[in-house]
Amino acid sequence: MIVYDITNLDSFNSLDSWLLELEKYVTNNTHKILCGNKIDMESFRTVSYNQGYEYAQKNGMEFFELSAKNNENINDAFEYLTKVIIKEMPEKKKENEEEYIKITKKSNKNSNKKKKCC
Repeated sequence: MIVYDITNLDSFNSLDSWLLELEKYVTNNTHKILCGNKIDMESFRTVSYNQGYEYAQKNGMEFFELSAKNNENINDAFEYLTKVIIKEMPEKKKENEEEYIKITKKSNKNSNKKKKCC
């Protein structure tokens, strides 16, 4: 998730460097979203919705505008990411099954026997 301030053109112009930094640490199939924050300050907007949307599309990201202050569209962004992650989990598990630990309940054949103390 990359977030910029819709009232600060410099934060939007810094997206390329943030995206490069992010791509150093994630795999190619990592889902990324771009969020324009502070939609509660619409009268101070310097970055249009279309600018954010087009940047996201150009870079293969989903786009959300939100207000952390007013808790507006925050859930939408996180729900989207959660659904994508959950949807892909079974596929990744199959591909990398050796990376997972299977936990099973051990049956106790002697569970009917009384245990002696000391």
